[in-house]
Amino acid sequence: MATNNLESIANASEWSANLDVEMPIRERDIPGFEKWINWNSYNPNLDRDGEMIHNGYDFAAYYNSQGECVLGLPAETVVRAIADGVASISTCAHPEEQVRDFYRTMILKHNDAGLASGYAHIIPLVEEGQIVKKGDPILKLYKSPGSEWGRIVHLHFYLGKIPFDGLPNVNDLIECVDPCSVFGQFSCLDANPQNAQIFEVPQLQTTRRVIAHFR
Repeated sequence: MATNNLESIANASEWSANLDVEMPIRERDIPGFEKWINWNSYNPNLDRDGEMIHNGYDFAAYYNSQGECVLGLPAETVVRAIADGVASISTCAHPEEQVRDFYRTMILKHNDAGLASGYAHIIPLVEEGQIVKKGDPILKLYKSPGSEWGRIVHLHFYLGKIPFDGLPNVNDLIECVDPCSVFGQFSCLDANPQNAQIFEVPQLQTTRRVIAHFR
């Protein structure tokens, strides 16, 4: 049931800020958390192959109570269902993607209109086809045993629709939208440049950065 006059996702045909959803990661679950840093944001522009550059938002960096910009989440961070749904789980379409830390993905189908949320770089805590409720723990984050880059533990989170002809690849949602446009309570600092180990946060005076590999 929807709360606070928000619309139930069961009846929605489009993603919007009026939907009754919750953040996939609860801020209180990260020790010392103060604010998210927008480290790798939604980018609808197309690359040379005609693919969207970044179809979601990476929960990867945050500002903590010690005045540090931390890149990398604790591997034990719990990720929760943003709304009621049915889980679909897959490994990567291409084995080499596992080397690049894509590992496994999960899609939650939220209604018959095809609205779905996607979660990548994860280890599932639920089974294929399992029905989950809003707020249920559904996965934990994947920590790559390989490269230093892969040890930057993070969640790639995206929102879109399941194609009407089904879901041949669990990664292939269509009509992806900016997650920041859906979560009205979601405010964050901006990393510059984006998607880089060395970055600045213009809104902060501090320049101290911590790359958290959580070995």
